[in-house]
Amino acid sequence: MRTLIEPEHEGISIQRQCELVGLVRSMWYYEPKPERPEDLRLMRLLDEKYMERPYVGVLRMTEWLEKKLKEKINPKHVRRLWRTVKYEEVYLHDYATVEDVIEALKKFFLFYNTERQHQSLDYRTPQEVYE
Repeated sequence: MRTLIEPEHEGISIQRQCELVGLVRSMWYYEPKPERPEDLRLMRLLDEKYMERPYVGVLRMTEWLEKKLKEKINPKHVRRLWRTVKYEEVYLHDYATVEDVIEALKKFFLFYNTERQHQSLDYRTPQEVYE
């Protein structure tokens, strides 16, 4: 949407252009903060582990990361990923069995890593950033 705005246009203000394309004006000025390399490293490890064991919770995953990296990890990284999973997958579906949940989570993490664009990654997928 932002690419449709022409700031140099003499006849239409930025505010009006934003209205016409359905963009909140503050989004025109917003610059997403790039992910820190440390956060990208943690997210990559989380992604790999969740692809293997998608049912592991926040505390157990944080514990696993701390053991693997031999450093203290803030659980906010794990919670942020799980918040996304809950709102974009879990809350939207009714699962009949635990196996259905595990299979759905595996599919979601595959989608999350290879197809879902992330604003904090400059609208690229994690796979594009990590490769």
